[in-house]
Amino acid sequence: MDLLLTGTKADVLNFLETEDLIGSDKKFSFYDMLYLLRDEDFFNKAISILAKRKYFNDQVWSYAFFHTNSTRTMREYLQFRDQELSNRVGTHFSS
Repeated sequence: MDLLLTGTKADVLNFLETEDLIGSDKKFSFYDMLYLLRDEDFFNKAISILAKRKYFNDQVWSYAFFHTNSTRTMREYLQFRDQELSNRVGTHFSS
C-alpha cells in the first residue's frame, strides 16, 4: 500500500481511523504496517483507534509484548487470541 511507503505516521493513523479496514479496495494489510508498531507512541495511538472501532488484529495487539508496560493490551491480546489459554489461566494472571 502506497500510504505506508510515502505517508507519515499521522496519515496512517488517520487511515486507521477513517477507512474501511476489511473490505477496502485500497488493499490495506496490517502485516505491512507492523514495523511502525515498534514506535511506542504510534502503537498506543493505533491500539486506541482500533479498540474504539472494535477491530481486533492479533498481529497488532501482539506488539504489547514488545512494549512491556502495556499490560492492558497484553491482557486483551490473550483474551481475544487464545480463549483456551484464558480459560486455563482464569481471571488473574501474573508473570
